[in-house]
Amino acid sequence: MYSLFPEHLSQEWSGYVIVRPQHLPIPLTPVVPNFYGLYAPDEATISDSGSGNAKPKLIMLMEECGKPIRLDKLSTCASWSHLLRLHIAGFVQGSFHTRNLLVQPGPLCLPPSQRTMKHPSYRIIDFGRGRAERDYADNWAFVLREKKEDQEQAMVSLSVEEADVLASLYLGGQARDVDEEDPLPLD
Repeated sequence: MYSLFPEHLSQEWSGYVIVRPQHLPIPLTPVVPNFYGLYAPDEATISDSGSGNAKPKLIMLMEECGKPIRLDKLSTCASWSHLLRLHIAGFVQGSFHTRNLLVQPGPLCLPPSQRTMKHPSYRIIDFGRGRAERDYADNWAFVLREKKEDQEQAMVSLSVEEADVLASLYLGGQARDVDEEDPLPLD
């Protein structure tokens, strides 16, 4: 999954964006860790079954992204905007829980000794259940359902109130106004 992410989801950018329903400017920071590739050791490891048919186990090489978040207003806002940016880019996380949100001192352009939590850097991780829209191009309803489930999980995990979400929502690059009578933004 990590190799499918567009560059803008894992690189630092200059500037801010307003990702509705948040009404505050959000810095364009990475959403997912940098993925450096897969490493296969030269020698096979001992097989789990002891059959001697051992194959090298692949090791995923990716950026160190910090520790699990503690919920506060800033981390909730950043995490929600990261989820929406992920959806707009055409991806679903599939298991959105606070344990899959990491934070580290920033800004990352500074040496580690000069980074502070005044400028935290957040990442969404664990895409084992993730999906890419391109794989479901013929089933748009499925993609919308998956995004809705991601957002419902996020609302619970981040303690986001439905009223905070109902203002409007950008989905797939298209603005959609939602009436207050709608139970969820993706219905």
